[in-house]
Amino acid sequence: MPLVMIKGDKKAREKPCLRCGYSLRRIDSTHCPECGLSTWRSLNSNDALEWSNPPWLARLSMACAMLAAVQLVGLVAYLLVNLLSFKVALHFREWLPLWVAGLRWYRLIAAAYELGLAVGLWMLAGEEGRHPDKWKPYRMACRIVAGLLAVVAAWAFISGATRWGSSDGTAWMVGKVMLNLSIIAGTLAAFAYLRKLAQRIPSSRVVWWCGCLLLAPVLSLFKTAPIFPIFLAFEFFGTFLAYLPLIFLPITVVLLVWFAGALRQASIAAAKGWEAETAPR
Repeated sequence: MPLVMIKGDKKAREKPCLRCGYSLRRIDSTHCPECGLSTWRSLNSNDALEWSNPPWLARLSMACAMLAAVQLVGLVAYLLVNLLSFKVALHFREWLPLWVAGLRWYRLIAAAYELGLAVGLWMLAGEEGRHPDKWKPYRMACRIVAGLLAVVAAWAFISGATRWGSSDGTAWMVGKVMLNLSIIAGTLAAFAYLRKLAQRIPSSRVVWWCGCLLLAPVLSLFKTAPIFPIFLAFEFFGTFLAYLPLIFLPITVVLLVWFAGALRQASIAAAKGWEAETAPR
């Protein structure tokens, strides 16, 4: 039998209070001496969301509501870039002036989407205060993607607010690819983490939908950056893949609104539990 090494969580060994972070390692009292929360509330193995940190849950609820609104902005940007690309391809001369003007507006809308997505993902990656922190890799992924999206948003805003590259077809295509990759990266980072949170609600149906949404961006990724050996195979489904975000972006809005409501309810239930199990002072 192979030897398995398990790396412990240093903070977990201190057994921190879920509310204030005070070490409960050598505490004999039934309540935290710092904030009064029941030590059993912090040390039990039940990680259902209604047993978690109410402020953290409220922050997640706000993040999901913001991400839902931002997805609508992304949908507008995606419709704009694909509509103009289609019209220019059919009627180049008639639509060229509108294409030049639309390029700037498209970049500004895309910048707003990417910046909003970055802020929402950063909020979603807030720490719970529970140790061991089993979901740290998912939160780190959200933060990394948020940082990259902030850089992409800055580029899109600067190029859209100035005349730089306003009629450059290469800049147009770069912006289009950046938008596609932003949608893909944001969806993968957010719903990989939300899928784990759905298991703690628990809701098997939402877990299944999150899994489907994680598959859809992967298909879009092959269209955005096709690998040569399978290029022809995916070109056959090119039209479907190109407009796949028009299908899964509205679904993400519905799911994010559901998460916002479910997390808000969990926050209220957790706050009542904390209040009931806090020692009077």
